[in-house]
Amino acid sequence: MQFDLSIFAIILIVYGIVRSTLFFKKTGNFVYIVAVAILVVLISNSWIEMYGGRVGEMYKSYSAVFNAIPLGIFLAYLYLESMRKKEREEKEKTRTFFSKYVSENVIDKLMSEKEIGVGGHRQEVSILYTDVRGFTSLSEQLPPEEVVRSLNEHFNVLTEIAFKHGGTVDKFIGDAVMVIFGAPVVHKDHALRAVRCGIEMQRKIADLNEQLRKKGRPEMPIGVSINTGIAIIGNIGSDKFMDYTAVGDTVNTASRLQNAAGAGEVAISESTYKAVKNAVKIVKKDQITVKGKDKPLIVYKVKV
Repeated sequence: MQFDLSIFAIILIVYGIVRSTLFFKKTGNFVYIVAVAILVVLISNSWIEMYGGRVGEMYKSYSAVFNAIPLGIFLAYLYLESMRKKEREEKEKTRTFFSKYVSENVIDKLMSEKEIGVGGHRQEVSILYTDVRGFTSLSEQLPPEEVVRSLNEHFNVLTEIAFKHGGTVDKFIGDAVMVIFGAPVVHKDHALRAVRCGIEMQRKIADLNEQLRKKGRPEMPIGVSINTGIAIIGNIGSDKFMDYTAVGDTVNTASRLQNAAGAGEVAISESTYKAVKNAVKIVKKDQITVKGKDKPLIVYKVKV
């Protein structure tokens, strides 16, 4: 019966070691490591007492060593875990800092790469552009501080919606916003995500403009344009400075489609239309001529 009780005691001690270790990893509280060290010494003593004989004699002769080994192991573990915790904190500080400048998707992508260098790869994406209508005249009429304030409110709304639909905010270009769908996080339905994002952007900006109008502040209506196709995605720039972005004709076309997107409208290219035609309603079809294109582009206006 004594043997069974000893086995039961050892099982309880092992359970305590495992639980204390898990609690330390979760909380970082050093009390749990002290508990682990004590339990390891107890299990060492219990094990020796059970088997006695030569092991018992060895333990009596080298008890300090027997106790020091588990303590040393867990002190080393404590040190390594502390270093890992410090590294996690540094990564979190880095993530928090850069989250003000680039999308979370881009941060995840860059922090997962062992070595960051310039270069890119071909990938199908959908590119969304927004642009404030009449911004030039608006900025001439308002103090710079008011322009910046209005733009920040405007960008806060658009950024939140872009993230909600899985988009990566690539950059702000004056009063314009460029959003990538389908990279670095791959979504098969990137075109539909982009269109739904554009629709919600127009609705939310309409609400924002109504609030601005009631406060006697100038409105900032936008046009939204979307194009789908192959682009070069990756770190573009120099060894000293680079930008995670998309380049190519697909991006240029998305930008030039802005000419067809009036205030409150979402204009999409034919390639985007083919990808979403069964999921959205089209209210108008048109043709426009853009710089760099020999043939007119077919443009579809989505019901907002």
